[in-house]
Amino acid sequence: MNSREYIASYPAKIERLAERLSVACAKLSDEQFNAVPPNWHWSPAQIIQHMLITNRGYLPVVEQAIEDGIEGNGQVKHTWIAKMILKMSGPGGNAKAPKFLHPPKKSYTREIIDEWTDQHREIAKMARDANDIDLSRTKFRNPYFKAFRMNLYDAFEAVRLHAERHVGQIEAIAAKVS
Repeated sequence: MNSREYIASYPAKIERLAERLSVACAKLSDEQFNAVPPNWHWSPAQIIQHMLITNRGYLPVVEQAIEDGIEGNGQVKHTWIAKMILKMSGPGGNAKAPKFLHPPKKSYTREIIDEWTDQHREIAKMARDANDIDLSRTKFRNPYFKAFRMNLYDAFEAVRLHAERHVGQIEAIAAKVS
């Protein structure tokens, strides 16, 4: 798949995640939304907050990478570090989040669902803005582990697959309580 083909498919994937998150959260009462289920570390609300916190680090570096991007339409491929990150943080992964990406232990309103949706739509817009950029050749330093370089394809997939993992967790919680 080349960069433009990937970018063309990205917004629909983000919209599906937003719809799944909305449906899962609608099944939860406000109390369940903020309650940490047995054998879990975070509530559904905290999971959403964790995704928001994590993505905030990527937004400015991705935006700058797009501005400085290398034009082209090459095949998309991951860097070696991204392959490891995606395996650990994506669906089926079980990486523990670093403490600085942990959500505060507090009660959240459902407004964070809208904030999450808005943030992911902004990321999808960034992908569309990168339509003429070679996603694999445009590289930048990982915002959290600066020793590692990644590319735009890595970043967009990291956001999507991380969301896929955590939306799936929220769906699992909603299925158990409804």
